[in-house]
Amino acid sequence: MKLPENLAFCSTNRLGYFLLLCIVHINLSTNAQTTFSEVSQSGGINHVMNSIRLFGGGAAFFDYNNDGNLDLYVTGGDTRNDVLFAGDGAGNFTDVTNLSQLAFTASLITYGVTTGDIDNDGDRDIFLCTGYGSKSGIFINNGNGTFTDISETAGFNDEDRHKHGAVFGDVNLDGYLDIYVTSWIDEFKFIKNSANETIGYAHTCFDNLLYINNGDLTFTEMASDYGVDDDGCGLVPAFTDYDNDADMDALAINDFGLWVEPNGFYRNEFPLDTFSDQGEFSNMNQEIYGMGVAIGDYDHDMDLDYYFTSIDSNILMQNQGNGQFINIAEELNVEDDSLPNVDAVKISWGTAFLDIDNDRYQDLFVADGNIGIFLPKTNSHPNKLYLNNKTGGFDDISAAAGIDDEGMGRAMVYGDYDNDGDLDIFVAMARRDTTYEANSLLFRNELSNNNNWIRVDLQGIKSNRDGFGAHLQIFVDGDQWVQEVDGGSSYRSQHETTAHIGLGLAEKVDSIIVIWPGGRKQVEHNLNVNQQILIIEDTAGDNSTSIEPIWNKNQSFKVVPNPNSGNFNITFFSTSTMPTLVRILDLQGRELYFKYSDSTTIGKSNISVSLPKLNSGLYVLEVINGSDKFVSKISIHDK
Repeated sequence: MKLPENLAFCSTNRLGYFLLLCIVHINLSTNAQTTFSEVSQSGGINHVMNSIRLFGGGAAFFDYNNDGNLDLYVTGGDTRNDVLFAGDGAGNFTDVTNLSQLAFTASLITYGVTTGDIDNDGDRDIFLCTGYGSKSGIFINNGNGTFTDISETAGFNDEDRHKHGAVFGDVNLDGYLDIYVTSWIDEFKFIKNSANETIGYAHTCFDNLLYINNGDLTFTEMASDYGVDDDGCGLVPAFTDYDNDADMDALAINDFGLWVEPNGFYRNEFPLDTFSDQGEFSNMNQEIYGMGVAIGDYDHDMDLDYYFTSIDSNILMQNQGNGQFINIAEELNVEDDSLPNVDAVKISWGTAFLDIDNDRYQDLFVADGNIGIFLPKTNSHPNKLYLNNKTGGFDDISAAAGIDDEGMGRAMVYGDYDNDGDLDIFVAMARRDTTYEANSLLFRNELSNNNNWIRVDLQGIKSNRDGFGAHLQIFVDGDQWVQEVDGGSSYRSQHETTAHIGLGLAEKVDSIIVIWPGGRKQVEHNLNVNQQILIIEDTAGDNSTSIEPIWNKNQSFKVVPNPNSGNFNITFFSTSTMPTLVRILDLQGRELYFKYSDSTTIGKSNISVSLPKLNSGLYVLEVINGSDKFVSKISIHDK
């Protein structure tokens, strides 16, 4: 076997010193292939986000005019105009804000932005999070390069609050995109000591909003009805299918988590129109200063993991495959908490899992920047780029890759704006002080290796047109992983929604399985590399009025409703025809209830439970079917 050139000189029997040289050479060779050039000015991006609170704004990579090239929308903040930049696919952008009839946004305070096809007519509409005094903004794409503002008639009555982040997703699987919106602080309250020094926070915050799409360009606010009216100091929402059951679960990333409310984590209980609070059971109710989220299968175990940015230390919640998560950021050295000035506090904002070197494994980018007020600070808050080393960890290549800018980075989005087969990064900056303005940054990927790639667009037919919520299961040369198509994450922003899939040196994609929202499977075999393809949802032979979720033994267990008053239904995947044992235990392990069900059939199974009166609190539910055992915490309220 011929060794690759960067390994050839390593074939030696002198293991000590030469082995060390081999490792260093391999790492330097790999990292040298991954560099970026900052090209905002030469590319036509001239934008400064001006924000009184220095929170910065949002950005979205999307194709507004369906010409096959990525365009870029950037919000303006408190005093600057929003800008829509049209991309030509060759690396150049032109300001088309006036031409697209969006110049009126100069009269709005705008923060977060996301895009989606709310009327399923084949083009992207824009949703804007606005400040106090303005309704949320919804702008319909007219299909001719212009937009129409329908905010007044859409059903938004939220001008009483600052709306910070939004995400599109079809929560009730009716084929129309709904919108989840986070709201930040209503009233600032500080905890003081005897010296009148601030030692904590007791802010009150607005509830989050869930706008259900009525299918006629109007929306109905139903966050309380669905159980996702999280009242933390929300900055960023996300829709994501963490349990692989083909419906959209919800995340609320909350600031001041230690003092007000931790991050919210809600499981979609479709076909019921409700979510259940899984924060405590999942361990996702982290008490952090939540700023942003990255979503991806970085470890190739076919489930999604979540990286949260914060003040001081970030966290990486690894999916355990059973509805629970553990923080492994410290073990993988991705806390991003180191600063040259030890008295300063590191603050991270936008973030993403993305494969920047097309080697199949998702890397991790973090936009950093000081807040300029309240906290001990330094001007040195460099961005971070962690390269996935494919052995379960990450290597910090920020400086070597040329992406460690030290300005006031805020939102970040990725996309292949120059159509060269690798992912580029845009970072929206905030104004540093009254005399200095920092232009937003566009980092062009200068990838120079031989790795291949494929890019996948989805078009839903029965599902929402954009395919938001779909999972792509990718199979290449014995390797497998999953990528999710979502309607917004990072920090107040939306990455491109074309699925960019690095393939390493593979010359074919064995197969891609699309799990559409609701669970329909569609398989594409033997795909050529280095191309962008469109997969249209195949509904042939489907006459059902509802779509069965995908069920498997490890990921189908549900308790609905949860919390409950002692009456609930259990759904699980049975691999045995034996009777099923249901047990309820207290947190000390004492058995309080048991029941044997009738014999089950192999496949999806349901058991109804009606408990005797129990005190309100948390209990442990065990379901034992043959050799399979399912365990969940349940919350019971007095009947």
